[in-house]
Amino acid sequence: MDIFLRQVLVFLAGCPRVIGLVSFAPGFDAAFVPPLVRVVLAGGLAFALSPLIGPRAAEIINLTPAGYIALLLSELALGAILGFVLGCLLEAARLGGEIIDLQVGFRAGALYDPLGSVTDSVIGRFWYLLALVFFFQVNGHHWLMAGLFHSFQLCPVGELVYQKELVPLACNVVAALFTLALQLAAPVIAALILADLTLGLVGRGMPQMNILLVGLPAKIIAGLVALAFCSPTMVTTLSQILELFRAYLFQVLRAVS
Repeated sequence: MDIFLRQVLVFLAGCPRVIGLVSFAPGFDAAFVPPLVRVVLAGGLAFALSPLIGPRAAEIINLTPAGYIALLLSELALGAILGFVLGCLLEAARLGGEIIDLQVGFRAGALYDPLGSVTDSVIGRFWYLLALVFFFQVNGHHWLMAGLFHSFQLCPVGELVYQKELVPLACNVVAALFTLALQLAAPVIAALILADLTLGLVGRGMPQMNILLVGLPAKIIAGLVALAFCSPTMVTTLSQILELFRAYLFQVLRAVS
C-alpha cells in the first residue's frame, strides 16, 4: 500500500500542469466541454507522460505536505501559462471580427455565445471557429502536445522558476494579439472608411437624402463585400498565428525553466 501511495503521489504531481493547459487551451475551454471530460483527458495525458516524472520521484515523495501543495500549485500555474499563450493568440481572430462587427453595425445585434458563456459578435464568433478549425486541420494540437512533452524536459516537475523575462514575454503575447487582430480587420476597416467618405460626399451634395437610413445598409454591404475579398488573406494571418504560438511556447518554457 505504501508503494501504491508513493506512485499515486508521483502521478498526481504531473496532473496539475496538464489540467492547467487543458483548461485554457482553445476548444477545451468552451462551456459545452464537461469538466469530467477535461479531468479524464488531463489524467490520460499525465499518465502517458508519467515516465518523464519518474526521475523526480524520490524528491517528490520526500516533500512535506506544505511543499507538496506548493508543488501542485506551481505546476498548475505553468500549465495555465502555456494554455494562455495559445488561447490569447487565437483570440486575435475573435477580436478582429468584433472590430469589424463594431464598424459594420452588427455589434448592436450581439448574440449570446453558449460556447464561451459570453455575449459574442457574429463575425467574431465565425472567425474564432474558423481559426479553431484551421488550428486542428494543420495539426496544431500536435504542436500543443509536443510543447507539453518538452515542458517536462525543459522544466521538470518542481523546478518552476520565475524569471524576469516572463513579464516582457507576456506583454509581447498581448501585443501580438492586438497586432494580429488589426491585421485581420484592416482591409474591411479601410473599405468602411472609404464608404463613410463616399456617404459624406453624397450627403454634402444631396442634403435632402437621409444618410443615416441609406448609410447603414450601404456599410453592411460594403463590409460584407470587403470581407469576402479579404478572406483568402486570413489563411496567411492564421498561419502566422500558429508560427507565433510555436515560437512563444518555447520562449515561455525557456523563461520558466
